Amino acid sequence: MQGDRMMNVNDPDGHETAPYDSGLDLDRVGFSVVEQGIRDLVKILWKLGYKTICSCAGHEKALEPYPWIAIPMESTGPRNQLEKLFGIVARFNISLGENGALPEALAAWILLPMNTSYGFTVYLQPYDNNQRRDPEKISQLRQVSQKLALFIEQEGADIFGADTQTRLRLDRDI
Repeated sequence: MQGDRMMNVNDPDGHETAPYDSGLDLDRVGFSVVEQGIRDLVKILWKLGYKTICSCAGHEKALEPYPWIAIPMESTGPRNQLEKLFGIVARFNISLGENGALPEALAAWILLPMNTSYGFTVYLQPYDNNQRRDPEKISQLRQVSQKLALFIEQEGADIFGADTQTRLRLDRDI
């Protein structure tokens, strides 16, 4: 996508969506173009300066039956911004475990770097990629994406600096 055009398509489950955030100024057009199941996480990443290029809440008949967000490396700015993103995802995963153990695979999220048509990109996605395409698991993975957004909102100031505390408050009425 180029410019401020939105790409409205129907996903395999029949929802109208705009999966390509690239070229959209979501601060200007609003986050309602992002699917509900991943919206809070996309919004919090934008508030931190990570400009997403694609996102999906996950759908049973889609190529990826799990929620995910693509972030181009150039949007992370200095290397320490990427390290901060890895750090908060690691802290989130650790927070889900009990008695020092790592959480079950369903709850853990990962950052997966890869080369794409957008250049070097980091995919933020659940560790569990729902290969069986279970609709209930898609719902559970979406709930975990909400937990990750809330965790970043609450804990982000520790990693991203105290000045981010106010910026990270999520509007949940969109």
